[in-house]
Amino acid sequence: MYLRRSRPDLHRPFPVPLYPVTPILTVALSAVVVAGAVQDEPVPSLCALGFIALSFPVYWFGYRKRIAAHKATNGADVPAPPRQFVELVPSSA
Repeated sequence: MYLRRSRPDLHRPFPVPLYPVTPILTVALSAVVVAGAVQDEPVPSLCALGFIALSFPVYWFGYRKRIAAHKATNGADVPAPPRQFVELVPSSA
């Protein structure tokens, strides 16, 4: 939703049906599922949520490291695209 507002000019090959209702409904229903899991099995569910929460700093550190490496090699502020994206998208040449 952020990119739809900040970069409306980007090409989007798949339009989300009933936007913005679909993403909001998905997040709300996912929260209900997580709340039900925590209610039924609190200890394993909270351990899983804690593990997920701990993964965010690890991802952020790796992201910042990738940005720094890209700046050092290219001198640009834009981070390098993920390797999977580069391999899937053919070059325009």
